[in-house]
Amino acid sequence: LDGIDRGSVIIRSHGVVPQVIEDARACGLSVVDATCPYVKKVHKAASNLVHEGYDLIIVGESGHPEVEGIVGHAEGKAHVVASPQDLDGLTLGKRVGVVVQTTQTAANLSAVVAALAPLVSELRVVNTICAASLASEADIMIVVGGKNSGNTRRLAQICHAACPKTHHIEDAAELDRSWFDGARLVGITAGASTPQAHIER
Repeated sequence: LDGIDRGSVIIRSHGVVPQVIEDARACGLSVVDATCPYVKKVHKAASNLVHEGYDLIIVGESGHPEVEGIVGHAEGKAHVVASPQDLDGLTLGKRVGVVVQTTQTAANLSAVVAALAPLVSELRVVNTICAASLASEADIMIVVGGKNSGNTRRLAQICHAACPKTHHIEDAAELDRSWFDGARLVGITAGASTPQAHIER
């Protein structure tokens, strides 16, 4: 925001730390908050757990923009773990709360929770994985987004668990007509960073 004194700031779907929005408004900028509603749910859960006195674990990818935003909403009082092995060496209190990056897999969350359970007296888990309800109803799922996007790859894994005929593509040119033989309902979803034009095509 340095050097910007007019205009609008658009917050992308991954969200940001609260200070960015506060600083933008303090500069007199208009803020358009396009944070995904599922990500906002994680922000609220993380903040609530910290204020209720829980040591917070975020199951996710350290350094990812979504995770950095969650850490910010937890006032920096959080440990980010990608797997049960990352719990080694952490000093935790007896009351631990857990939230999860929206595109993590249920299996990974379960593995971390199982490793935590014997270590604490009270464990509160808020499952903030993005729901795959469309995938559970669809005959075919198309997930649009970069093959190098961790979020999109995990979204494809979540969809595949509910709909085995899930295809992760970057562009409409990759679609194969044979995928749709006999399909009645086709679901289309996309990673958070996928351009709208790619989805429309």
